[in-house]
Amino acid sequence: LTLPALWYLAPRFSPYWAWVLVAERGVVLVEGALFAGWLATMGSPWRRALVLGGGVSLIANGASTAVGLALRSLGAL
Repeated sequence: LTLPALWYLAPRFSPYWAWVLVAERGVVLVEGALFAGWLATMGSPWRRALVLGGGVSLIANGASTAVGLALRSLGAL
């Protein structure tokens, strides 16, 4: 959902690691909020929805970022 916005709309800056931290923070916040909203509409209490939405987003994006950085360090990206 947020990948096109991140890669094509977010301005890049140096150093690369700082851009990754800022960009991924934004992605986690947006995706966590969207997921929390969906959980809330399904009947989950807002506090639980925010914790679950944020947690799932943080774990998924953390894993994705780690794989991407590993592939980049190996020269695959």
